[in-house]
Amino acid sequence: MIASSEIIEIRNNDQVKIGIGVSYKSILQQTTLRLLESNLCPDGPKYPLELTIADGLDGSGCHKIYNQFYGNPQFNTKNFILFAFKMLSIIDSDGNTFWSNQIPNSPFCVRPMALVAQKENKKNTKFLMDLMINPEVTNIEKDGLELPYGNVRVEILRTMFDGKMFGILSGAGGASCQLCTASFAELTDLELVRSGFPINRTITSAKEIFSIVDTKNYLLLPSKDRCGLTHEPISEIDIIPASPLHTYTCVFRWFMLLIYHIRSGTFKWWPTSRVIKESMKFTREFLCEKTGLRIDQPSSDGGTTSTGNMARQCFLNKNNLIYWVSTLISEDMREPINTLHSNLSVLLRIFNCDHAVDTDKLNSLCKDTYESILSNFPWANVTPSLHRLLAHSTELVRDCNGGFGLKNFSEEAVEACNKLIRRYREHLARKI
Repeated sequence: MIASSEIIEIRNNDQVKIGIGVSYKSILQQTTLRLLESNLCPDGPKYPLELTIADGLDGSGCHKIYNQFYGNPQFNTKNFILFAFKMLSIIDSDGNTFWSNQIPNSPFCVRPMALVAQKENKKNTKFLMDLMINPEVTNIEKDGLELPYGNVRVEILRTMFDGKMFGILSGAGGASCQLCTASFAELTDLELVRSGFPINRTITSAKEIFSIVDTKNYLLLPSKDRCGLTHEPISEIDIIPASPLHTYTCVFRWFMLLIYHIRSGTFKWWPTSRVIKESMKFTREFLCEKTGLRIDQPSSDGGTTSTGNMARQCFLNKNNLIYWVSTLISEDMREPINTLHSNLSVLLRIFNCDHAVDTDKLNSLCKDTYESILSNFPWANVTPSLHRLLAHSTELVRDCNGGFGLKNFSEEAVEACNKLIRRYREHLARKI
């Protein structure tokens, strides 16, 4: 546990308290030390050690504040920003895995480092990063940790965030893809799909583009040359926007939108049209009646029921969902939809697993699925999340995670922490 004397008050530029935090290096050192002491074997690991962690930020809203009041009006807000990290593995000097996290997506494996009562936006995120995170990250990666037993080198993977936070941290809020510089039109180019989309978006390249001109003239650059950049990157280290959890939910929402369009006979991507909204209402009521699954409906916490758990259930065909979906669409569309559902189900489970993956077979399945979408549904938009799954899964698995699924990269743990924070604020206690 962190001693109360080590807790830092976070104050804004007007010196008003807006949150609390602890030193990144201090909490990382204490966590590593306790982990080593609790897992020491007779021989002990051989130093120096290699520690891998994942960190990230996430904002949350819709907090219930009706039964609480703080003397500081800054805390009377429904929004919070959480910065946290999780331990992934410790490897000794011989290359042996001394310890690995078996439940990396549990909120109880997350170490919160800063909690700020502010809305998730560029200004507040930049303030927090510049104050507490960027300076310490540079120091940690350069010097590592000095423990009583020996030195520990640290690798930090910035993976725990969603699409909105990626846009803030990377400055690429206008990008069509978070991993490559392809334009929106290029996402549906069949020749590019066959040749592949290499991952070429980095913090370094973004800063180079941004340094070409000053801030005032920045937006005068042609859109293609800007590669979706809207402001200078905030993060000092490269970001890996795998976002396995949000890929699950966003691809599921895309699939359901595809069903709404096909059922209504609207073969033009127009999600906000009256016809699609009527089709959505009928479809979700029909599926709720037949399967008991409440899809795309408002939830009590201000969001929707299309969560990660709902997406998993639907892609696992719970309660024979795909059969009932097939009854809503024309006969000529049933086989393409059934095949697409099956392929996406397999790909999403591979994307979110922690097993070794045959990347050649994965690459083949991704390209086949991508091409079938462009062939069978040429009118449908390819969203950034769908593109990430189909165009970049192989490279992420093979080059970024040593041929294993991306479960360790998931932002699910920090998202689960938001649920706990809402509960603590509502009930004013950790034990409920």
